[in-house]
Amino acid sequence: MITDLQIAVRNLIAPLLAADSLLTATLQQVATPGANVTPAAGKSLYEVRTTIEVAEDPGDRHVIYVHAREGRAPMTILRDAIVEISVGSPADVEGITIANHALLERAVDRVWDATRNPTLAASLSAAIAARLTGWTGGGFYVEGWQEAREDKEMLPVYAIKIGVQRS
Repeated sequence: MITDLQIAVRNLIAPLLAADSLLTATLQQVATPGANVTPAAGKSLYEVRTTIEVAEDPGDRHVIYVHAREGRAPMTILRDAIVEISVGSPADVEGITIANHALLERAVDRVWDATRNPTLAASLSAAIAARLTGWTGGGFYVEGWQEAREDKEMLPVYAIKIGVQRS
C-alpha cells in the first residue's frame, strides 16, 4: 500500500509542478544567460521520483523525493499515511544554488495549497484509486515544512497526512 501511495502522489504532483506558472516563469528567468544556473540541454532543473525508485542521482539537477509511511492507527476500512516530500540538491554541482532549492520548495508548497488547487482532494482520491484497487482517498491535511533526520544529516520535509479508505 505504501509503495502505491508514493507512486500515486508522485504521479499527482509531477504534472502539477510542471503546470505551476510561477515555477515555469522563474525557471525561464533562471535559464537566461548570466543567471545562476542553466539546466543541461533538454533537461529540467528538477525531477520528481519516489524514494523506492532505484536510480542513480542525476547529479546535474534537483530531485524532489516522495516518501510515505503508515500512520499510527491503521484500521480495516480506513488507514492514514504520512507523505513526506523533500527537495534534494547535488551540492557539488556548479550552478545548483540555494535560491533554486528554495524556489522548488515554494513550488511544492503551492501544489498542496487547496485554495490554489480546489480540485486537489478529488485528484488525490482519483490518483489513489488508480494505484490501489478497492481504495480511494479519504482527504488530506497539510502539516507543512518540518525537519526530518536521515542518517546524520537534516533534510526538511513537507509533510501531508493522507487518509485512505476502502471504496
